[in-house]
Amino acid sequence: MVAYDEDSHLLEVTYTSKSWTGHGTLCDDGWDNKEAEIICRQNGFNYGRAISLTSNREDFVLTGLDCPCDEKENLEQCSVTRYEDSELPCLPEETAGVRCYNESLEVKGTFQRTSSTKKAYKLSLKIEVYKFGEPLGLTHLESSSFALKSPSVELKITKASVRVKEDGAYVKLMARKPKGHNPLQPDCVTVEMEGPINGQKHEFEHCFS
Repeated sequence: MVAYDEDSHLLEVTYTSKSWTGHGTLCDDGWDNKEAEIICRQNGFNYGRAISLTSNREDFVLTGLDCPCDEKENLEQCSVTRYEDSELPCLPEETAGVRCYNESLEVKGTFQRTSSTKKAYKLSLKIEVYKFGEPLGLTHLESSSFALKSPSVELKITKASVRVKEDGAYVKLMARKPKGHNPLQPDCVTVEMEGPINGQKHEFEHCFS
């Protein structure tokens, strides 16, 4: 697996037989979650989701990967077609990729804009929820669900807002610093969140450069 972005990986495959050897990317024809789970388990994860990515490498070597329904661990039991022998071409945006994860329900927090001035910390982040690797729409998330912590000073959020959209919740937080505050280096804060799943707490750390 080759890192594509923060959550996704591009697949690199090597195929060796008596007649030929190939190394490159996999066309996504036939590529689905069954095969993705095998890939992710082989790389130390519990679950996997098949995705299609855009790549300009133009080095497809295999297509039509298909594993038996009862196969969960070994790609050697799966059938595949040499790309040069396939009838349908694969476009750059049809490159097989994978998202691997360990929990059936995951909450992700991504910082978008942050600042640390003499007077305040300001942070904007996006909250997303995934169930078995698929985005799960949020219906609500309260601004009172958040707290901001620092190892060097006690912080109190003075402004908080949450906008829930189809692709996630957009959160803005501000906490004023006490007078004379001299933060530790590196200057890091932790956003603590209760929910959006009842009974669950999550932490997202950010260090200012």
